[in-house]
Amino acid sequence: MRILLLNDQEEKRGGAEEYFYSLKSLMEDNGHEVHVYFSSKNTKLSVFGSIFSIKNLVKTFRAIKKVNPDIIHIHKYNLSLSASPAISAKLLGKKFVVTFHDFGLLCSNGWCVDKNGKACDNPTWIKWVFSKSLSRKGFFRKAYDYVKNKVHLKMFQITSDGYFGPSKEMSKYLLDIFDKKKVHHVPYFIPGKWKFMKKREISNKLLYVGRLEREKGVDRLIDAMCLLPEKTALDIVGDGKEKNALMEQAKHIRNKVTFAGSIPRENIEKYYHDSDMLIMPSLWMEQFGIVGIEAMASGTPVIAAKIGGTGDWLKDCWNGISLESIRPEELAKAIRKMQSTKLLSKYGLNGRRTYEKGFTEKVHYKYILDAYRNVLKND
Repeated sequence: MRILLLNDQEEKRGGAEEYFYSLKSLMEDNGHEVHVYFSSKNTKLSVFGSIFSIKNLVKTFRAIKKVNPDIIHIHKYNLSLSASPAISAKLLGKKFVVTFHDFGLLCSNGWCVDKNGKACDNPTWIKWVFSKSLSRKGFFRKAYDYVKNKVHLKMFQITSDGYFGPSKEMSKYLLDIFDKKKVHHVPYFIPGKWKFMKKREISNKLLYVGRLEREKGVDRLIDAMCLLPEKTALDIVGDGKEKNALMEQAKHIRNKVTFAGSIPRENIEKYYHDSDMLIMPSLWMEQFGIVGIEAMASGTPVIAAKIGGTGDWLKDCWNGISLESIRPEELAKAIRKMQSTKLLSKYGLNGRRTYEKGFTEKVHYKYILDAYRNVLKND
């Protein structure tokens, strides 16, 4: 099969880009011919071009004509790519699908949660332009994103041959917007072989892996550290706009909190093995939480909020702890509860089983190939 993958930026920044490159490698390893198209080198927003890009309409038309793919797969598109490749694909009679990597592609407040941190009931409604939310996004930015989302969704509704949701929560929303026959739940996966290490003793080390941005809730995790014993330590792996503010916040407990910076994916496994648990204190609708699967593949249990895609793989009191809300007191309570060799070992083993059952390369290849074939056979 000849596949053309399209994405906003070439730069690796988050889970969507990690998936993009992992999917490319997976399909190539299985004998498929994969081509890529990027609209930009970085994540810079094109104010007008992100709504509809004439430049990308022309360039993707040429790329599609040159590659002559069996199927086109659009990934992130809201920064500069826009939905213009949909027109190019239709003009050339090519089938294409879209993966919705971010709840902000549906909800104008960006986080898809209300002011109380609850999931937006109907994320495409205009009321989220006027309603307060945890994202604190300004009115004009919300209005702009509302218009942009509406344009994109309407264009895809008219032209797309398939809509992929990485999480059940996203797939549920897509079923309310698009033709139900064209919606496919295609979960993320993690590439490579992950070494499982059983938890045999308590290390008193906690771990956070991810971007240092407001929506990730790392400030609440640092507050929770103040409620835990002095011997409890936290490694924070990642970088982002909030790093300096978080370092300032943690200054009075710097003996307990270490900022490790960005760590290459190939070196991250040791952090999982050395830690008792991974904490995911996200305040927004987490699309999936790939780092949670990485942790479980390594034998490390997870504590995360029960919102968005984490519920697809995190089962409370089976492979970790699922929280209704992310408050420092609740985080500290969950951490103390899990700090037992018996629970760490049990949850770690069950987490590994979760990974092997649903999130390996082999499992994902079947998911994506079935979805592609389903799209190609339908006229």
